[in-house]
Order: sequence, then C-alpha cells, then structure tokens
Amino acid sequence: MHVMKTVAQFMGDKNYDVFLIPPSRFENYGQADALICYDLDKKTFASLGDCNFAPLLALDCYINDSLFFQINTNLERLKAAAEKKFNGKSYQYVMLDTANTEKKEFTNNTFDSVLYVDKPSDLEKVSIENLLISNEILLDFIPDKYNVCYEPDITADKLELLYKAYEQAAERIHIENHNLCI
Repeated sequence: MHVMKTVAQFMGDKNYDVFLIPPSRFENYGQADALICYDLDKKTFASLGDCNFAPLLALDCYINDSLFFQINTNLERLKAAAEKKFNGKSYQYVMLDTANTEKKEFTNNTFDSVLYVDKPSDLEKVSIENLLISNEILLDFIPDKYNVCYEPDITADKLELLYKAYEQAAERIHIENHNLCI
C-alpha cells in the first residue's frame, strides 16, 4: 500500500486523480485514462485487461507482453549497490512476497539468495548477516544486528518513468520499448 500511496501522491502532484482499487474488483473502468497495476500476477493482469479498454501499465510486475508498458526495478542496479557495500561478501535480498511468478523467477536468477517476506515472522528465516533491502516498509522490521544495504525500488526517476509511460499509453503514442527498468 505504501508504494501505491506514493504513486497516488506523485500523480496527484501532476494534477491527475488516482483511485486505489483492489485487484479483486474486475470491472470496467471506462472513465479511467489508464490503469496502473502494481505487483499483479499475469493472470490477474490479463483478467483486468479483458474488462477494460483503457491502457494498462504494469508497475513492479513482469507481464512480458509488448502490448503493455511494464516499469520494473533494475535488479542489476540493486545488485551492484549490494556488492559495493558488502565488498563481495555474501548477502541475502529480502523483499516483499509477490504472486508474480515471472518476477520471482527473474529475481531468483539475479541473486544468489532471496527471502520473500509475507509477514514479519518470515524475517526469522534470514540466513546471512548482510541484507539487501529495496522496499522501505521492510526497514522497520529488520533487527539492528544485520548489516543493511538499502537501495530503494521506488525512486523519483522511476515515478517519472511511470508518468512518461502513462502519458504515452493514454495518448496511444507508439514506442518500441515497453519494458522499462530503472
């Protein structure tokens, strides 16, 4: 919810109204210029798309369909920050759990060790003292005994990229690259 509130505030500052709607409500949102879908699995994304003619933007979810913009965190950027901070020592990437299978596969192929957190007690499974965190909400739950590299996944640049994709999608501007990472 923290991410979507950040997106809503950012888009509000650009004079756009943003309505936060749970993904379980598959309805036609004909009044929407575009729909920003956050961390959805491919099936849910497709079901929402089947109900709407408005452009769908996939934020932090891997849809891998050139028809849709997908704006994701550049995991290589996170990896480089962790490797620099930990001087090549082992670390574990701790992130919020996701139902997006493609996102998990890509993440698991990028990092040697990943812990998906669904609830605070999942943090008991941390297996290494060096942790890479990209979601701000997790920072409050990490005990001080761990060395943390915090590299945010929601940045001003990412929000600007989302906004640019939104404008291009809403105006139906043709572009070649719909897979945007920052």
